[in-house]
Amino acid sequence: MKKLEHLFCFLSKPSWVILMIGIIMILSSGYTNFGIITNINCHIRNICISIGFTLIYIPILHKLIINFPDENKYSIWIKKHKYFFILIFILIDFILLGITLMKSHGVKTVTTNKGEKFQICHTDNILIKIILIIILTYKCIIILTLSILIFMEWNITETFYDIRFIMTSIYINIISFVLILIINSFININNHILYFIIKESLIYITSIINYILLYIIKIILPVLIKKDETTEIIEKIRVYESFLENAETQTTELTVSNINTIKTKNSNSSSVPHSILSKILNYHERT
Repeated sequence: MKKLEHLFCFLSKPSWVILMIGIIMILSSGYTNFGIITNINCHIRNICISIGFTLIYIPILHKLIINFPDENKYSIWIKKHKYFFILIFILIDFILLGITLMKSHGVKTVTTNKGEKFQICHTDNILIKIILIIILTYKCIIILTLSILIFMEWNITETFYDIRFIMTSIYINIISFVLILIINSFININNHILYFIIKESLIYITSIINYILLYIIKIILPVLIKKDETTEIIEKIRVYESFLENAETQTTELTVSNINTIKTKNSNSSSVPHSILSKILNYHERT
């Protein structure tokens, strides 16, 4: 085990445990679709998915914040209060989900073309809908924050592969969520078996991919790629990304020069956003 410890230095041991519990919770949410669907099943599903997401990505968010190139009072405080930082997000989940438990979630009965009936989680309660929208917005803010930090820390050598695997994991989760949202909102599936297979497959595949990208890949990658080859690959990726960025920069500069007159008129109002964007790009280019 000691030989493998350096492969998992991105997070501390407790953080890896928290992350794995999060993956297991999301995986467990699939079991709420077995048997008769009740209000309790629907509430448990929401709890598993929401808290599972928090347990996976908040330890990563914590690491990205304290790994920020320039230390500041926020990163220092978060570094000193790691578990309190994680607990804040878990408490937010518990408070919001606790409010939904005060109301009956609701179950919808779907009748197939053959006359068979099956239940799915569906709510018409306004309060629950509002809380679920708040939870969704809150998770989107977390994803956005993670994405910005990942972009800013994209070229840091120590976390080069970790950053890319995390970003891939986020992409997979976004795609999975969008597919589930489309299925629930826009596609009317009257086949119980097909509905069950699609929903379960998305949950299990997403959980397994998260497990591979965030954990298993760290064991496999060093076996496939030697240390000197890893450095060479990183350099090649950087050269390629630098080429793309330079091409985009040249295109942007041509566009900017054409509208420079318009920008000068609005320089006062746009100086702050431009300054923030410049800082983000500056961090992105660091190694």
